[in-house]
Amino acid sequence: MGSWIDVIRKRTIDGSMIPFAVTHPQDGAFLGITSFLDPSEANKSVEIGMTCYAPEVQGTAVNPSCKRLLMGHAFEEWGARRIQYQVDNRNERSKAAVLKLGARLEGVLRNHKTLPDGFVRDTAFFSILDTEWPAVKARLDARILAGEAAPA
Repeated sequence: MGSWIDVIRKRTIDGSMIPFAVTHPQDGAFLGITSFLDPSEANKSVEIGMTCYAPEVQGTAVNPSCKRLLMGHAFEEWGARRIQYQVDNRNERSKAAVLKLGARLEGVLRNHKTLPDGFVRDTAFFSILDTEWPAVKARLDARILAGEAAPA
């Protein structure tokens, strides 16, 4: 875990990551982390990722609620044109959750990243564009209001 903390610290310092602690609204208990990654003012783009939640909140409205806040900020405050998500192509649950957010699969980069254990993963790329945001936002708001969870 120390190496993951070191990566977060380094990327926060160099400006390539803006991490957010996710906490319980009533008692402040730590539920996880999600982040803006590689924000580009020139390209008006940002990635949302390095998300990890406690097992008890996985598959609940926590993820769509957090992503709704981050995407709203990126599109409405920063004027982003594109938000992207990168997912290990083996992670079916995460891919389904990103699709359920309203993102579109753009493709899979083969042998894209070498993981700390030496495994070379394929990475699925997803995006949401500013022109898609109003419809995505309306669907997310309805899901959150209904208390709908991401697929398990």
